[in-house]
Amino acid sequence: MNSIKKSLKKIHLKTKASTNASSDNHKSASDKIDDSALFLEAMQDVTPINNHNRISLFENRSEKQAQKHLKKIRNKQPLAPKNLEFKELDSSHPIKAFDTVTYYEKGLRLQDLSRLKRSEFYLEASLDLHGKTSEEAEIAIENFISQAISCGMKYVRIIHGKGYNSDNDFPVLKNLCYQKLKTLKNIVGFCSAPEKDGGVGAVNIQLKTK
Repeated sequence: MNSIKKSLKKIHLKTKASTNASSDNHKSASDKIDDSALFLEAMQDVTPINNHNRISLFENRSEKQAQKHLKKIRNKQPLAPKNLEFKELDSSHPIKAFDTVTYYEKGLRLQDLSRLKRSEFYLEASLDLHGKTSEEAEIAIENFISQAISCGMKYVRIIHGKGYNSDNDFPVLKNLCYQKLKTLKNIVGFCSAPEKDGGVGAVNIQLKTK
Protein backbone atom coordinates (compact mmCIF):
# COMPACT_ATOMS: atom_id res chain seq x y z
CA MET A 1 0.00 0.00 0.00
CA ASN A 2 2.84 2.40 0.86
CA SER A 3 4.55 1.67 -2.43
CA ILE A 4 1.33 2.55 -4.36
CA LYS A 5 1.07 5.88 -2.48
CA LYS A 6 4.70 6.71 -3.29
CA SER A 7 4.12 5.93 -6.97
CA LEU A 8 1.01 8.11 -7.10
CA LYS A 9 2.90 10.96 -5.41
CA LYS A 10 5.71 10.76 -8.01
CA ILE A 11 3.19 10.81 -10.85
CA HIS A 12 1.52 13.89 -9.31
CA LEU A 13 4.85 15.73 -9.01
CA LYS A 14 5.80 14.90 -12.61
CA THR A 15 2.41 16.07 -13.85
CA LYS A 16 2.73 19.35 -11.92
CA ALA A 17 6.26 19.96 -13.27
CA SER A 18 5.09 19.18 -16.77
CA THR A 19 2.18 21.60 -16.39
CA ASN A 20 4.50 24.37 -15.12
CA ALA A 21 6.97 23.81 -17.99
CA SER A 22 4.13 23.87 -20.49
CA SER A 23 2.89 27.13 -18.97
CA ASP A 24 6.37 28.71 -19.15
CA ASN A 25 6.81 27.59 -22.75
CA HIS A 26 3.40 29.01 -23.60
CA LYS A 27 4.34 32.36 -22.01
CA SER A 28 7.67 32.43 -23.87
CA ALA A 29 5.97 31.67 -27.18
CA SER A 30 3.33 34.29 -26.45
CA ASP A 31 6.01 36.90 -25.69
CA LYS A 32 7.78 36.11 -28.96
CA ILE A 33 4.52 36.47 -30.90
CA ASP A 34 3.84 39.83 -29.21
CA ASP A 35 7.39 41.07 -30.03
CA SER A 36 7.07 39.97 -33.64
CA ALA A 37 3.71 41.68 -33.98
CA LEU A 38 5.09 44.94 -32.55
CA PHE A 39 8.11 44.79 -34.89
CA LEU A 40 5.95 44.16 -37.97
CA GLU A 41 3.62 47.00 -36.96
CA ALA A 42 6.55 49.41 -36.53
CA MET A 43 8.08 48.47 -39.90
CA GLN A 44 4.90 48.50 -41.99
CA ASP A 45 5.65 51.98 -43.46
CA VAL A 46 9.33 51.25 -44.17
CA THR A 47 10.34 50.63 -47.77
CA PRO A 48 13.13 48.04 -48.19
CA ILE A 49 16.32 49.11 -49.97
CA ASN A 50 16.58 47.85 -53.50
CA ASN A 51 19.95 46.17 -53.93
CA HIS A 52 20.01 47.23 -57.58
CA ASN A 53 20.11 50.90 -56.53
CA ARG A 54 23.23 50.52 -54.42
CA ILE A 55 26.43 51.95 -55.93
CA SER A 56 29.84 50.48 -55.33
CA LEU A 57 32.92 52.54 -56.23
CA PHE A 58 34.79 49.51 -57.52
CA GLU A 59 31.85 47.43 -58.71
CA ASN A 60 32.73 45.25 -61.69
CA ARG A 61 36.31 46.59 -61.69
CA SER A 62 39.53 44.72 -61.54
CA GLU A 63 42.14 45.60 -58.92
CA LYS A 64 44.29 47.37 -61.53
CA GLN A 65 41.34 49.50 -62.66
CA ALA A 66 40.57 50.42 -59.06
CA GLN A 67 44.17 51.50 -58.43
CA LYS A 68 44.14 53.54 -61.64
CA HIS A 69 40.95 55.29 -60.52
CA LEU A 70 42.42 56.16 -57.11
CA LYS A 71 45.58 57.51 -58.77
CA LYS A 72 43.45 59.76 -60.99
CA ILE A 73 41.64 61.13 -57.92
CA ARG A 74 44.94 61.83 -56.13
CA ASN A 75 46.33 63.62 -59.19
CA LYS A 76 43.43 66.10 -59.01
CA GLN A 77 44.55 67.26 -55.55
CA PRO A 78 46.56 70.53 -55.49
CA LEU A 79 50.31 70.08 -55.52
CA ALA A 80 52.27 70.93 -52.40
CA PRO A 81 53.57 74.52 -52.48
CA LYS A 82 57.21 74.96 -53.44
CA ASN A 83 59.92 77.04 -51.86
CA LEU A 84 61.65 78.50 -54.90
CA GLU A 85 65.26 79.56 -54.38
CA PHE A 86 66.99 82.24 -56.44
CA LYS A 87 68.39 79.82 -59.06
CA GLU A 88 64.84 78.86 -60.09
CA LEU A 89 63.46 82.39 -60.21
CA ASP A 90 63.15 83.06 -63.93
CA SER A 91 60.41 83.31 -66.52
CA SER A 92 60.69 79.61 -67.35
CA HIS A 93 59.61 78.78 -63.78
CA PRO A 94 56.35 80.68 -63.20
CA ILE A 95 55.28 80.97 -59.58
CA LYS A 96 52.01 79.49 -58.34
CA ALA A 97 49.66 81.05 -55.80
CA PHE A 98 50.86 78.99 -52.83
CA ASP A 99 54.58 79.00 -53.70
CA THR A 100 57.01 80.80 -51.42
CA VAL A 101 60.01 82.52 -52.97
CA THR A 102 63.51 83.33 -51.72
CA TYR A 103 65.99 85.41 -53.73
CA TYR A 104 69.27 86.86 -52.48
CA GLU A 105 72.65 87.98 -53.72
CA LYS A 106 75.87 86.25 -52.82
CA GLY A 107 77.33 87.63 -49.65
CA LEU A 108 74.06 87.96 -47.72
CA ARG A 109 74.58 86.33 -44.33
CA LEU A 110 72.28 83.45 -43.45
CA GLN A 111 71.24 85.13 -40.21
CA ASP A 112 70.17 88.23 -42.15
CA LEU A 113 68.23 86.06 -44.61
CA SER A 114 66.56 84.31 -41.69
CA ARG A 115 65.53 87.66 -40.19
CA LEU A 116 64.11 88.72 -43.56
CA LYS A 117 62.01 85.54 -43.80
CA ARG A 118 60.64 85.97 -40.28
CA SER A 119 60.03 89.74 -40.61
CA GLU A 120 62.36 90.42 -37.71
CA PHE A 121 63.10 93.98 -38.76
CA TYR A 122 61.65 97.47 -38.62
CA LEU A 123 59.44 97.97 -41.67
CA GLU A 124 60.07 101.41 -43.17
CA ALA A 125 57.60 101.43 -46.09
CA SER A 126 55.13 99.24 -47.97
CA LEU A 127 53.39 99.23 -51.35
CA ASP A 128 50.01 97.62 -52.09
CA LEU A 129 49.47 96.51 -55.70
CA HIS A 130 45.83 95.46 -55.33
CA GLY A 131 43.61 96.93 -58.04
CA LYS A 132 46.49 97.81 -60.36
CA THR A 133 46.99 96.54 -63.91
CA SER A 134 50.26 94.85 -64.86
CA GLU A 135 51.57 98.05 -66.43
CA GLU A 136 50.60 100.18 -63.43
CA ALA A 137 52.08 97.65 -61.02
CA GLU A 138 55.41 97.53 -62.85
CA ILE A 139 55.77 101.34 -62.78
CA ALA A 140 54.69 101.48 -59.14
CA ILE A 141 57.28 98.87 -58.10
CA GLU A 142 60.11 100.67 -59.87
CA ASN A 143 59.19 104.06 -58.38
CA PHE A 144 58.69 102.61 -54.90
CA ILE A 145 62.09 100.91 -54.78
CA SER A 146 63.82 103.95 -56.26
CA GLN A 147 62.34 106.28 -53.64
CA ALA A 148 63.07 103.86 -50.80
CA ILE A 149 66.74 103.67 -51.81
CA SER A 150 66.91 107.46 -52.15
CA CYS A 151 65.59 107.77 -48.60
CA GLY A 152 68.17 105.31 -47.27
CA MET A 153 65.61 102.67 -46.30
CA LYS A 154 66.73 99.11 -45.64
CA TYR A 155 63.56 97.04 -45.18
CA VAL A 156 60.37 97.46 -47.22
CA ARG A 157 57.46 95.27 -48.26
CA ILE A 158 55.30 94.92 -51.37
CA ILE A 159 51.82 93.40 -51.13
CA HIS A 160 51.01 91.78 -54.48
CA GLY A 161 48.16 89.52 -53.37
CA LYS A 162 47.89 85.75 -53.49
CA GLY A 163 46.11 85.58 -56.83
CA TYR A 164 43.68 82.82 -55.89
CA ASN A 165 41.17 84.16 -58.42
CA SER A 166 43.59 84.14 -61.36
CA ASP A 167 42.38 82.58 -64.59
CA ASN A 168 45.30 80.15 -64.50
CA ASP A 169 47.54 78.68 -61.81
CA PHE A 170 50.06 81.53 -62.06
CA PRO A 171 49.09 84.83 -60.37
CA VAL A 172 49.95 87.72 -62.69
CA LEU A 173 50.95 90.39 -60.15
CA LYS A 174 52.87 87.94 -57.98
CA ASN A 175 54.99 86.76 -60.91
CA LEU A 176 55.43 90.29 -62.24
CA CYS A 177 56.56 91.56 -58.84
CA TYR A 178 59.27 88.93 -58.36
CA GLN A 179 60.56 89.20 -61.92
CA LYS A 180 60.71 93.00 -61.69
CA LEU A 181 62.51 92.96 -58.33
CA LYS A 182 65.10 90.61 -59.77
CA THR A 183 66.03 93.17 -62.44
CA LEU A 184 66.39 96.16 -60.12
CA LYS A 185 69.70 97.27 -58.64
CA ASN A 186 70.53 97.78 -54.97
CA ILE A 187 68.37 94.89 -53.79
CA VAL A 188 70.20 92.53 -51.45
CA GLY A 189 67.42 89.97 -51.30
CA PHE A 190 63.71 89.36 -50.99
CA CYS A 191 61.42 86.55 -49.89
CA SER A 192 57.79 85.70 -49.19
CA ALA A 193 56.55 87.23 -45.97
CA PRO A 194 55.46 85.09 -42.99
CA GLU A 195 51.74 84.37 -42.67
CA LYS A 196 51.15 87.13 -40.12
CA ASP A 197 52.43 89.72 -42.62
CA GLY A 198 50.62 88.50 -45.72
CA GLY A 199 52.25 85.12 -46.34
CA VAL A 200 52.56 84.18 -50.01
CA GLY A 201 50.65 87.35 -50.89
CA ALA A 202 53.48 89.69 -49.85
CA VAL A 203 57.26 90.00 -50.22
CA ASN A 204 59.84 91.31 -47.75
CA ILE A 205 62.71 93.21 -49.37
CA GLN A 206 66.15 94.14 -48.07
CA LEU A 207 67.86 97.04 -49.82
CA LYS A 208 71.49 98.10 -49.98
CA THR A 209 72.21 101.08 -47.82
CA LYS A 210 74.85 103.71 -48.61
